[in-house]
Amino acid sequence: MSQELFAYGTLRFAPVLRALAGRSFAARDAELEGFAVQRLRGRAYPGLVPAPGSVARGVLYLGLDAATLALLDRFEGPWYERRRVRVRSDGAEPWAFTYLLRPARHRELAGAAWDAERFAARHLATWIAACRAFRLGAVRDAAALRHAEPPGKESP
Repeated sequence: MSQELFAYGTLRFAPVLRALAGRSFAARDAELEGFAVQRLRGRAYPGLVPAPGSVARGVLYLGLDAATLALLDRFEGPWYERRRVRVRSDGAEPWAFTYLLRPARHRELAGAAWDAERFAARHLATWIAACRAFRLGAVRDAAALRHAEPPGKESP
């Protein structure tokens, strides 16, 4: 059975998901009420956290299979938990999976919103290459990819 995914951070960039999954997915803009996309200290990628009154903007990917979700679970690692949420997209409110930053990791929050444009300008190209290596097994541990220079490290 296919599933939907709400992506708010690095996965919102279709080339990143394609590099990880080895294929493309249909996508459309989406929002998630009551959550915020926050910058993490020393990281190029963000965390999604509960934030009453906020709206997280991202992309809703359609038709992900179980194998792709399992790969994403491994990629996201222990800092994140996959959870079903109701998003808004094209006038509808479908259920989708998303990855929330685990409460134990909230101490890593930088206290500012994550800047997708800054990520794209500074890290996207190397992040795509690193994600492709992860999918192909060249990087076996997601933590090694996520904390490597330059894809996983954010300059101040």
